[in-house]
Amino acid sequence: MACAADEADGVRLNAAIDLFNVQREITAYKHPDENRAKRFLIATVNKRISEQRVRIVHYEWRPKPTNVWLDRFPPNPARTPLYARMSVDQDDRLRIRAENIETAVALFDRLLNETPSLGKGGTFEPGAYTVAISSSPNLSMVYRAIAKTAFNLAIHTLGADAMRDPGFDACRTFCWRGTGDNPNHPFVGIITDNAVKDLPLEFRVGSARHTLMLTSDGRALVCFIQLYGVSAWKVHIGFFSSAVKPFAVCYQVDYAGQGFLTP
Repeated sequence: MACAADEADGVRLNAAIDLFNVQREITAYKHPDENRAKRFLIATVNKRISEQRVRIVHYEWRPKPTNVWLDRFPPNPARTPLYARMSVDQDDRLRIRAENIETAVALFDRLLNETPSLGKGGTFEPGAYTVAISSSPNLSMVYRAIAKTAFNLAIHTLGADAMRDPGFDACRTFCWRGTGDNPNHPFVGIITDNAVKDLPLEFRVGSARHTLMLTSDGRALVCFIQLYGVSAWKVHIGFFSSAVKPFAVCYQVDYAGQGFLTP
């Protein structure tokens, strides 16, 4: 199964697969030598065009990895076998999630040789990709995760003592236990595209980063969250017991893992 989150990721995924077709090498294992120097076990698959099926032909220890990595599932005989998955990371490396190197190579063999079929994500085309969705998301868990993100941001911004205000107890309980949400006045709501356009400019940064904005009119504490520049959410955290000075602070989160950028 080759998956991509959006069109841009699909282009990167196809480029990484094309590079594999040239190099035909997979980093199967990492283990230091007796001197604790880095070394990587590289599996080479057949390169002869006359051999259509993809198979391993050689193993070799090297000081540097290849552009394709095997990320192994831990073996468990009692578990139903897992499907191998293929993705591309932020450094354009191809990551194969599989139980072993043989399963990973079999995924390449199917991807490069089998006739595509129609799936939930649309028509599978040779060398293309689709978004794979195994089941519908549990929206309650999604809302709870968004609420937790907002509450943690409030703690980061205002401090733990401020967030112990009884006015935030209901949202805190929802974050901890997933209970207490009111269908008519939910803690978490989705913001429409038109409503996003009315938010401050610094909140609308596009798809390069996550954006979070904590704001208050002096009583209510609200958090706006936009993920991947697409999904936008509004979280009603609660009300201050005593009036505070109105404020708004906006954060941007770097996908590369650098954390909060200066608000």
